[in-house]
Amino acid sequence: RLWSVSANNFSTTINLRSTDGNVNNGRLFLDITGDGILDYVLFKNDKLYTYPGNVTDDATYLVTNITNGLGAETEISYTSLADDSHYQTWGYNQTDSLFGVYNKTSSSAFYTALHNAWEPTLPSGSQTLGILSPVLEFSAPTQVVARVDSSAPKAGTNPNSVSTSAMSAISYYYGEARLQAAGRGFLGFERIKTKDEQTGVETTTTYRQDWPFIGHPLKTEVRTAQGHLLSKAENTWKLKSYASSWANTASTSGTSALGALQPYIANSVEKSYALESNGTLAGALLQTVTTDNVYDDYGNPTNITVTTNGGGKNFQKVTTNNYLATGLDTTYSQELGRLAQTTVVSKRDENGDGGYELTSTRTSAFSYYTSGTLKGLLATETIEPFDPLEPNIALTTTHSYDSFGNKVRAATTDASSNTRCNV
Repeated sequence: RLWSVSANNFSTTINLRSTDGNVNNGRLFLDITGDGILDYVLFKNDKLYTYPGNVTDDATYLVTNITNGLGAETEISYTSLADDSHYQTWGYNQTDSLFGVYNKTSSSAFYTALHNAWEPTLPSGSQTLGILSPVLEFSAPTQVVARVDSSAPKAGTNPNSVSTSAMSAISYYYGEARLQAAGRGFLGFERIKTKDEQTGVETTTTYRQDWPFIGHPLKTEVRTAQGHLLSKAENTWKLKSYASSWANTASTSGTSALGALQPYIANSVEKSYALESNGTLAGALLQTVTTDNVYDDYGNPTNITVTTNGGGKNFQKVTTNNYLATGLDTTYSQELGRLAQTTVVSKRDENGDGGYELTSTRTSAFSYYTSGTLKGLLATETIEPFDPLEPNIALTTTHSYDSFGNKVRAATTDASSNTRCNV
């Protein structure tokens, strides 16, 4: 029986186990309203009757309110991906007159663009295994977070008063969810945007959707309420020990033939921008920070180069790490990331001509317990252990532990054997 809202009562019983024998009549249960609830559809006597599923507007089984021990509240609002005010599907025109109309005029062009959706967006130098299997557009009434309101007490309208019920809010917007065949499944969203409702500042993060980089951030942009760019960052992802033949191997033999893969950020570029006229106008580029990373086969960073350009000057910091700890097996030391020595070289280019006039080097060395229950725990760390020009600046901290590995003592000793202990 169906519930009638207007009559505030159930209808007469409808027998769904049998039909009237008329082959022209049909009954279906499907979601025709896009709310995630099955609806009843009846086609009878050349007429179509629809009976929406009877549920409340509020989604069920979702966390909507959190209150911590201090009384601070967090309110969470949800919406469906069928709500185009919070979700932008792939390939739609966004102008009002054409909204909801695909911008590809043929099914062939649509699926070709969808199948190759992410490759044109990858920055130069990126590595990818390609599509491997068909990519599909995801469209479903899935519930997602639309807005989060959190307690944010502020000054009241009267002197010395506080508005304890004040809330701050962040809204969330999503774009281009995709699925992939051959068992890959949901690839996540290509883009997620957050909006600070107090300031209007919007942060948009674009993610990679190609395996094995699924969910890895590709770029992030922060813009003011007026749309002016405040900052942006872009990551170049690579695979450790990558070979150009991997894409063909994955295509012909499956990705399992490649074994374990190690994605890492090989390069990242962060840029920040100025604003003019109290934020009403976009300003010039202020600073660019470029980071280049090199990792070993165990995921340890062996070389990190950070170059900062801004104000007509260049700064560079090069960090070199060694994971071959004395007294420990090489594989053991690298697997556990036991840092043996780190050297940081800082350079400064005063006039911006590319030549670094000022350079400084700092080194730290580390040793570890090599046996017993404390094996692998940090034993000593020494600052400037190898400086022949200033041998008296070395500073060594020795760490002691109980039999359970809890630190019980740290003793710092200078080059003159003066010791200070922290127990």
